[in-house]
Parts: sequence; structure tokens; C-alpha cells
Amino acid sequence: MSGLRDIRGDDLPALLALNQAWVPAVGHLDEAGLRRLVDWSWWAVTTPDRRAFMLVLPPGLPYASRNYRWVTARWRDVLYIDRVAVDAAARGTGRGRLLYEELERRAREAGVARLACELNVRPPNPASLAFHLRMGYRRTGVRADPDGRGVVAMMLRRL
Repeated sequence: MSGLRDIRGDDLPALLALNQAWVPAVGHLDEAGLRRLVDWSWWAVTTPDRRAFMLVLPPGLPYASRNYRWVTARWRDVLYIDRVAVDAAARGTGRGRLLYEELERRAREAGVARLACELNVRPPNPASLAFHLRMGYRRTGVRADPDGRGVVAMMLRRL
């Protein structure tokens, strides 16, 4: 594995399949939705082998995500990590850490004060929680879907 690169149009089918493999840990998307999120992203990157990707959104978008709206209603100086996916066979190879460390470096250079994301509490995602805690994220709130089936921990990393 080496480095990261910007997501290109020809990456979308592979990244969409990777995204869908992790539903419900990440939200369901179709190709048009993925393309829109990539276009909106402050940072949209993948590993050259397309086995991991990250989409990071700035505030002020017309994005209907309840989690995004929760975050951007509270902070303006924030970047929202909308989705991260790492192929199951590539877990433990440093791809996730590389994505988060490079995002933090770039965000600091840009003068961003906070990084935010969410992770599932119901259904639980203990591996993601442990990873985010190791990366310096702390729980700043909990948000439940109106039907009560999905509950997420809202996580924040101050830079």
C-alpha cells in the first residue's frame, strides 16, 4: 500500500461496492449519491488499490443527512467525516490510520478547529468506537433516528 489519491470518476463503481459492503456501518448509497458526495467533499480520497476511501464534507451544504445537520448546527469551524470504508481483507493494514492522520494534517494546515463523525451505537460498532478513541475522538452527543432503531454516537476531535 502506498499513499492516497483523489477519487476519480472511474473509481466510483469499486468504491460504491465497498460502501455497500459496510451498510449499516455506513449509509446506503447509489452511484449518483456517491458522485454527489464526492463533488461536495472538502477531501475525497482513496488508496490506489481502492480498498479504502474517505469523504469529508465542509459545513454549509444542502445535505439532508441528520448527522451532518446535527454537527453543522453546532459548529461552523468543522469538517464532517461523512464516510470511511476499508475493505474487510485490508483491515489492520494501516489504511484507516493513514486516512485519519492525513486528514488531520491537512485540516490543521487549513486552520480547521474540529473534525466530527458518528458511529453506530445501535447496532453497535465496537471496533469503530475503539479506533476513534485511539485517534483522539471523544463522544460529544448521541442522536437517535426517529424510529428509534438506529442510534449513533456523535464524535469530535479538536485540533
